[in-house]
Amino acid sequence: MRGQGDITPDDSAQNQTCCGNDDKGVVFEPVKEHRGDYFVEYTPARAGNYSASLATIFLKDKKPPEIRDIMEQECQKWIHRYPVPLMVTAWNDTDSVIHFEEGQESDHLFGIPESGSVNLQWKLLKNEEFPRGRLRECDLLKIYDDLPYTTATERRAEAVSDNKEFRRGAFIIAFWIVLVPVTVALLGAANPILAYLIIAYSVGKAVVCALKILGYIKRSEREKQRDAEKLRMHHHHYHCERNPEAFMRLRAENLEGDAKGDTHREAAQM
Repeated sequence: MRGQGDITPDDSAQNQTCCGNDDKGVVFEPVKEHRGDYFVEYTPARAGNYSASLATIFLKDKKPPEIRDIMEQECQKWIHRYPVPLMVTAWNDTDSVIHFEEGQESDHLFGIPESGSVNLQWKLLKNEEFPRGRLRECDLLKIYDDLPYTTATERRAEAVSDNKEFRRGAFIIAFWIVLVPVTVALLGAANPILAYLIIAYSVGKAVVCALKILGYIKRSEREKQRDAEKLRMHHHHYHCERNPEAFMRLRAENLEGDAKGDTHREAAQM
C-alpha cells in the first residue's frame, strides 16, 4: 500500500557520507500533539535505530477503518516533518494496543520515506528492509534540528547530582533515627536527671496507653478512623483469599480504570 506525500528527502541524511565516530549519545525529547479525540506522541529515532516511533492514543472508541486511516495520515505527516522511517501503533485510553481483524498481517504500520512519497506497509519490517540501515547521529542532528536534546555526558552529570542529593537525604535521616537517640542515651547515662526525665516520659506514655485500653480516655477520631481502616483491610484480605478469581478481576478493572484516568489527564494537560 502506498500513500502519496509531499516529501522532500534530506540529501545529507540520504547520502552515505562519513560522520566520524564522535557520537555524543544524543537523546531527543519526544513531541506530543493533541488532535481532539486522540493525541499523538512522536519518539525521535536514536543513533543505531532503524526507525522513529509514533503512538496514536485514542480517547474515544473508533471503528478500525477510521483508526487505520488516521494512522496512515499521521505517518505521512510526521515523515514529511522528519524524513525518517517511522513505526505507528494505535493505543486506547486504557494504555492497551488496539488490535485489528485477523486478516491483517500486523497491527503496526511502517512508513518509509521515498523520493516524493511515503511507502506504507502494514507489517513488521526486518532490519534489511530499511533502505538506509541504522540511523546515524550526525544525520539525526540535521533532521531533528528543531528538537531539544541531551547528551550522555549531560545525563551522567545529572545522575551524579541526583546521587549527591540522595546521600545528603540519607545522612539527615540517619542523624535523626540513629545519632540523636544514641546521644540521648549517652546523656541519660551521664546525667541522672535526664535519665529520670526519659523514664518519666516512658512511664507517662505507658499510663496513657493503659487508660485508653481501660476506656478512661476516649480514642480520638483519627485513631478510630485508623482502626476502622485496618479492620476494613483485614476484612477485604479475608474475602480475597476466599475468592481469588474475583479479586483478580477486580484488580484488573481497577488497573484499567487507573490507566484510563492517567491517559485522559495527560491529554487534558496538552
